[in-house]
Amino acid sequence: MNIRTGYLNGNLTCEWSAEDTAQYDEAASWARYGELLKEALRKEFPDAEITVQSQDGVGSMPRPLNTAVYDDSGEYDALAAEVDDIAARVYEAFDWLVKREPMEIQGRYYIPQVPIYQAQIPTGAARRDGRAPSHDGECVWVTWTTADTLLRWIVEDNGGVSYTSESYTDVDVDEEELAEVLECIDEPGNQPFTGSGSEALDLMVLAGWLQPCDEPADE
Repeated sequence: MNIRTGYLNGNLTCEWSAEDTAQYDEAASWARYGELLKEALRKEFPDAEITVQSQDGVGSMPRPLNTAVYDDSGEYDALAAEVDDIAARVYEAFDWLVKREPMEIQGRYYIPQVPIYQAQIPTGAARRDGRAPSHDGECVWVTWTTADTLLRWIVEDNGGVSYTSESYTDVDVDEEELAEVLECIDEPGNQPFTGSGSEALDLMVLAGWLQPCDEPADE
């Protein structure tokens, strides 16, 4: 017997409050829900071939994610309804919620409040030669969020913050560099945020990207 089911990530968390977003890691929670659902289905149907799929989005389920239970003889609607009941129980238990973990950056601790992404952009000789930067004087870092906050993105070089989404029109910005920055922020997930300088971190706190916190206690 084969069981196929799925879910839209956004349907799991579309009713989250700002407090929920601050406390829980959305992407990790989506993945954990899928893991727990598959575990629950394996327990109920140990001999079945089980497939659990997910997609980004909110609203009506696309056909490939609809629940189906079938074998060579046909489909079994009653069992499909049972699978959907199991999925609802997994959701309502809320064991799939994954708390955000503090990050240590520049000797301080923060909890991300929004999705944050980061990318390196070559400058100077590295850009002219079409190669990766060989030192931090040949690149800038762009850090951005997809959330609706006071800042959309921040650009840093080895001297600190160069400009931001709110200030770039007031400074002399290399047009080619700016074009690459704007191209980056249209591609969420380029690479995860790992850290920034103290000036940029202060801006992220003011913009609501990061929340300072105490050092985690040793377990």
